[in-house]
Amino acid sequence: MRQQIYADPHGLDAWDQSSSNRCFVTLVDAVQWREITGEAPPTKPPTAADYTKAGLPWFDYYAADLETLGGAQALALAKSVAEMAEEKGEQVLGPDGEVNPDTIINIGPGEMSHPKALPRESKR
Repeated sequence: MRQQIYADPHGLDAWDQSSSNRCFVTLVDAVQWREITGEAPPTKPPTAADYTKAGLPWFDYYAADLETLGGAQALALAKSVAEMAEEKGEQVLGPDGEVNPDTIINIGPGEMSHPKALPRESKR
């Protein structure tokens, strides 16, 4: 997924500010993914071809005439999981350049909050 943010060409007054909506998104790690779905987590983002094969629409937004807004300075120091693993001397990517879905890297302080998941049929 690629995301770009552009300045609003319409201005704040063009939008109905009396109406609002909410959307809840839950992020899960590789262990939780396996527990929820019973499958290995995906190792790379789906492509347009993957969407087409699954019968789903693929959207691509072209806005070469618009200038992308700069990112937030607060996020300038954010590191990827791969960068953090490299700093700790841990291997994240396999020889093919793909992430091994069974690799679990503790990126926070302290111990992991959950053990590595067992295959669905092995759980009690």
